[in-house]
Amino acid sequence: MKINCWLQVCLRLAAVLFLLAAMLGSAPRHPVRAAGTRYYVRGNGGSVSNSGLSWNDAFKYLQQALTVANSGDEIWVAAGVYYPDDGGPYPSDSRNATFTLEDGVAIYGGFAGTETLLSQRNFTVNLTILSGDVDNNDFNGDGNFIAESIADIVGSNAYHVVTTSGNASTAILDGLVITAGKADGNTDPLNKGGGVYAYQSSATLRNLAFSANYAGSGGGLAGVDCPALSLTKADFVNNYALFEGGGLALINSTLTLTNVMLGGNEAGSSGGGMDNSNSTISINNAIFTDNLAPLGGAMANRFNTRLDLVNGTFSSNYASSGGGGMYNQNSRPTLSNLTFTDNRSPVGGGMYNLNSNPTLLFNTFRDNQADFGGGLSNDNSRPVIQFGLFEGNYASDKGGAVHNLNGSNLSLLSSTVRNNQAAAGGGMYNYLSNPDLTNVDFQNNRADSASLGGGGMYNYSSSPVLSRVTFNGNTASNAGGGMYNYLGSHPQLTDVTFSGNTAQNGGGMRNHSGNNQPELNRVTFVGNEAAFGGGMSNDNSAPRLTNVTFSGNYASHFGGGMMNYQSSPLLWNVTFYQNASEDPGGGLYNSNGGLPFLRNVILAGSVNGDCVNGPGGVVAGEYTLVQDSGVNACGAVNGFGFTVGVNPELGPLASNGGFTQTHALLKDSPAIDAVLNNNCPNEDQRGVTRPQKAYCDVGAVEYTDPLLVFLPLVRK
Repeated sequence: MKINCWLQVCLRLAAVLFLLAAMLGSAPRHPVRAAGTRYYVRGNGGSVSNSGLSWNDAFKYLQQALTVANSGDEIWVAAGVYYPDDGGPYPSDSRNATFTLEDGVAIYGGFAGTETLLSQRNFTVNLTILSGDVDNNDFNGDGNFIAESIADIVGSNAYHVVTTSGNASTAILDGLVITAGKADGNTDPLNKGGGVYAYQSSATLRNLAFSANYAGSGGGLAGVDCPALSLTKADFVNNYALFEGGGLALINSTLTLTNVMLGGNEAGSSGGGMDNSNSTISINNAIFTDNLAPLGGAMANRFNTRLDLVNGTFSSNYASSGGGGMYNQNSRPTLSNLTFTDNRSPVGGGMYNLNSNPTLLFNTFRDNQADFGGGLSNDNSRPVIQFGLFEGNYASDKGGAVHNLNGSNLSLLSSTVRNNQAAAGGGMYNYLSNPDLTNVDFQNNRADSASLGGGGMYNYSSSPVLSRVTFNGNTASNAGGGMYNYLGSHPQLTDVTFSGNTAQNGGGMRNHSGNNQPELNRVTFVGNEAAFGGGMSNDNSAPRLTNVTFSGNYASHFGGGMMNYQSSPLLWNVTFYQNASEDPGGGLYNSNGGLPFLRNVILAGSVNGDCVNGPGGVVAGEYTLVQDSGVNACGAVNGFGFTVGVNPELGPLASNGGFTQTHALLKDSPAIDAVLNNNCPNEDQRGVTRPQKAYCDVGAVEYTDPLLVFLPLVRK
């Protein structure tokens, strides 16, 4: 693809710098000169017979200066195009020709040819170009002598435009454009680093642009066994690698990158923009855009790579196999303040982690797309994500925002997951994984499959642990608007709210098949809607609910609060209040072997019956209070574990303390001191100690004098 004018300028400047540095290392040794000499190079106006000691007596070729320069010297290079086979030790048109960097020699490009101070140069205007087009036959339709794509490279170009190797720890290359290198050899190093090949180097590279270089690995730059390479203010545009690292490839190296842009690069295997293998990298301020590769469209980190990346954007990158923005394999990157936007891949539109444990802080995944894991996909990985935002991501199959499988026990902390969509698990899909979530909001996510579900979260044989989590406004076309638990899933929920979620079955939560046994403690279901089980729907499951509130949930058929089918939930100090259904069972509906056990439960204020048993439904309980009576109280009568036909006198749903909203007992409630055996949890839904008086209270909330309890509730 073509780059815009601004990028072309940057690329040209960078290339000049790189070419100058390369010649330093490859030139033959020369007599030692006094340190501090400055040499001048002018392609237009210089001469092979000049001394190179002033602009008026400048060398014509960069290789001339590299031949005579020693440690402590500088080389100033004026605007123009410089080829590594000109003016040096290499035969004309030689593919082995390269500009080699040497210790202590600094090469600066971007001069007009009159400057007396380094600060006077303008390398974005005075383009100093180092070109690998040694046979001078590349396509140059725009006349700028910069290859804008690898299609512009014709014939036999130099393997490496610039080379830095050995102990080049004080070499500097600054202000050039590096273009048209072609490292297409069959063996090392002729297949690495078309623009720059760095081997065991610690050179300093600044203000460079790499445009349309080609290699087997590291189209723009390849770093191999480099102990401390440094690159500042560099653009990598439209470079290509047959295998790894279209823009940049690192192997067993340490690199510091600052203020870099990688755009339009491509790799045939991994890391369209950048590929890192068994390396240690520090990056500050980076842009990755429009890069392509099968794995890691923008970046791939492999084989124990340790990456610290702060401040950057990954946008519009594509991977044909996995990791549109980033692919991590057996690596531990730390990523902070990054945005992943509009990246695409079949697996992990934004990022794909395989056997990796990254740490993500203050990152945003927005509008990425995949089949699995629109924002993020984890396979046998344990990322830690804190202060993250997943928004508007899409998966055509599973995991709109996040997809976890095969033991991917992700830790998600203080994050928001909203407006994501998938066939199953609009917010998150877990398969054989047990993630840990704390202080997370799932908002307005959607699962649109007619047979699956989980608008907020889908768990397949998975047991996530959730604390202080909200599911609000999520939707499933089939089941589990907030959460869907399938085939032996046993999630643990503490201080969780399900509000305003919708589905055909289980507006707030659906537990289906395989004896799912979720454990819910201090949880509220409010304002959820479904055809069956507005708050919760259970099928062949045995959830355990302790200190849970169902308030204002609705079912267009059965079970406004909860519906049980072939299920045996245990409800312990649970409150059902003001739930509704069009068919029987506004509060609780049981059928076909639905056998709930109600211990210290309140069922009241329901539309179409507080508790209704359909065919095959049976209820057992103790110290349970039902406002209705007869068939609307599951046929219970006074004295057999139930008190029926009595108003429990509850207050409105409110923030009475704790994380979730509750219905407080009014001071004259018959539920106060009614659990005569004191078989109750140690605390109520707010975290208040039970019992407050002689005996425990029925329902999710223990009665407390408002004046006495106010301070402890605030403290909690």
